Amino acid sequence: MLFALALLLTAQPVLAAKCSQVIIDVTNRYKKSGEGVAIKVTDIKYYDYGAGKWMDKCIANKVISYNQNGWLHHCTYPALYPSLSYVGGENTKVRIYFRYDVGRGWSSQYYRTTSRFQCIDKMVIEKTIAN
Repeated sequence: MLFALALLLTAQPVLAAKCSQVIIDVTNRYKKSGEGVAIKVTDIKYYDYGAGKWMDKCIANKVISYNQNGWLHHCTYPALYPSLSYVGGENTKVRIYFRYDVGRGWSSQYYRTTSRFQCIDKMVIEKTIAN
């Protein structure tokens, strides 16, 4: 009887994991000519291994001072956290696009990519931007 109950419990369909209300916490350690500079995060993308491509996830321009961190929010609804629901429960990685302060404007665009991770609801993705 116990074996049958265990089999029944393991045979139940598993609900798809979400990957919503994700916090992307970026720390700025970027330097130019030995001096810490501000960065402006301009966009993020996440990798969908099932589709085999990078997917857009628009982020509002967010300026982060040197040695500070900032949470990234979706550009259309600033009060909401990014949702990566298409890759919920799956492996993914996030690419953070940024520019650095050159004194009278911003540099050309660069990016940094996180390590591969399994995306779940309300997780915190931490990435340090450094050179």
